Amino acid sequence: AYEVTNKQWDAGYLSAQVDEHMAVTGQVTEQLSEHQMEGFLEGYLLTGRHGIWSSYESFVHVIDSMLNKQ
Repeated sequence: AYEVTNKQWDAGYLSAQVDEHMAVTGQVTEQLSEHQMEGFLEGYLLTGRHGIWSSYESFVHVIDSMLNKQ
């Protein structure tokens, strides 16, 4: 993705060597909330498309509990 666009970042950053691929016009957004990611994926799937969710092993129990409550 970073060969085509940068991360969306509106605040300042130290330097391109420390904070790579950041720009105010970027189209990649990092989401660190498992609840947000579940909502994004659910909305995406409701449009009839296919999706996959990749996460850290330590968050699997959180994801499992969120998805099984629905």
